[in-house]
Amino acid sequence: MSHLEDLCSANRSARIFWCPTEHSASLYSLPDTSTFGVTSKNSDVCEIRTLNVTTAQPESVAENPGERIGPSYRIFPGSIPMPNHNECEYAVPHEEGPNVLREIRRLIQTKYPDQIFPVEYRTVAADEILLSPYHLMKTAMISVSGAAGEDYWPFIRDCEAIFSAVKGRPHWGKLNSLDRAHIEALYPRYGDFVKQREAFDPKGIFLNEYLRERFA
Repeated sequence: MSHLEDLCSANRSARIFWCPTEHSASLYSLPDTSTFGVTSKNSDVCEIRTLNVTTAQPESVAENPGERIGPSYRIFPGSIPMPNHNECEYAVPHEEGPNVLREIRRLIQTKYPDQIFPVEYRTVAADEILLSPYHLMKTAMISVSGAAGEDYWPFIRDCEAIFSAVKGRPHWGKLNSLDRAHIEALYPRYGDFVKQREAFDPKGIFLNEYLRERFA
């Protein structure tokens, strides 16, 4: 974890998966790196996936374990069949990312050892979208997961407490328990977004109960 910033800065895209147990990597169909990895451990390890633009030919890395070259539509998305699960992901300030990841690691190891899905870490540049998790903030994205059908909410809420301590913002397509007041406090242009929503959808045709409570 001490090399997170170097990894993210040196590559076009870097995804780091902290795997708490020896069974974690297989849940995300991560490749077996035991024959060429830099550690002999099979738990409490990070699996790392980096992507970069290159003009080299595929055959130039044919003998390099863990490397491949191809069109971006084949290389970048990847193919990750995985068990049914539900995910919570928050954007935290970039400089807070490593410490937040350490706190999540400590939480799992001490309180939730049965939560064995990998914890993913990646970085995203700032943007100007009104309700984007990255609004005017370079971020580290950290995701945690719980198996479908299990009571994962105590774990998720404890993770949210860690994210919230550094004013983390939720990924809108994933689990979160934030109410209107918390959302408004996190987004400096929340009011502008609500006005825009009302202008484009004055009758609330595109609102469901969740959205109405938070953005109507």
